[in-house]
Amino acid sequence: EMLDEFPTCAEEHHPNFGRPLHMAMLSGHGLEVVMLLAAAMPAALQERDSTGCFPIFRALSSDEECKALVEGFLKLCPSCAKQRNDQDNFPLHHALKCGTDLAVVLKLFSAYPGAAMQPSRDG
Repeated sequence: EMLDEFPTCAEEHHPNFGRPLHMAMLSGHGLEVVMLLAAAMPAALQERDSTGCFPIFRALSSDEECKALVEGFLKLCPSCAKQRNDQDNFPLHHALKCGTDLAVVLKLFSAYPGAAMQPSRDG
């Protein structure tokens, strides 16, 4: 409802916390809130949060909602699969390192198979 009343609120940027999407993920808001904010401003998926992390990497670190978040983010912004974290790894590398569910790994591979050909920081 808030986004209906104030459609540009998802575009706001706080100098210390980033976009509302970033703040929602950092503060542990659920899938519905995060996906509403991501859909309202998909460009925020290509921006790092205040800690230097892209939203897709945060999604991979969420236990319960990882699959739904990653699928939603890739649908809104397929290029998320090509982002590199501060350790120069792709989301595919991060997912494999963290033991993420195979369905998520396959989604990431489908979105950017080239990541499998790139060495990760860990080899």
